[in-house]
Amino acid sequence: MLFKDEQCLVGYAGLFEPGLHNINHIEERHIGDNNMRGIRVEAGLRATLFADFDFTGIRKTINGPAQYCSSIPDFPDNSLSSMIVDVLPKVDTEGLWVEAVRSNEGITGGI
Repeated sequence: MLFKDEQCLVGYAGLFEPGLHNINHIEERHIGDNNMRGIRVEAGLRATLFADFDFTGIRKTINGPAQYCSSIPDFPDNSLSSMIVDVLPKVDTEGLWVEAVRSNEGITGGI
């Protein structure tokens, strides 16, 4: 959900389903080019913001759940021109992975 209002008021919001959203999609939802003031990304979704048309320029990826009103860290204010919304992978591959067992033998038991 993108907000035109820096207090993230629903009356000035546009909903965006997973997919590619260039400026024409953003304008259709009454947000407009470079008018986004806040964003809410629901759990299980990821929004990649782009400062320029056609998914170019400065980019910022936000994994849900997250909400920013008035300013998004590491993304220029009032500069959204395109966005990709997608579903986060079900398997969490981020974080510290440690090798627990190492062997040249086949697996014979479970953990």
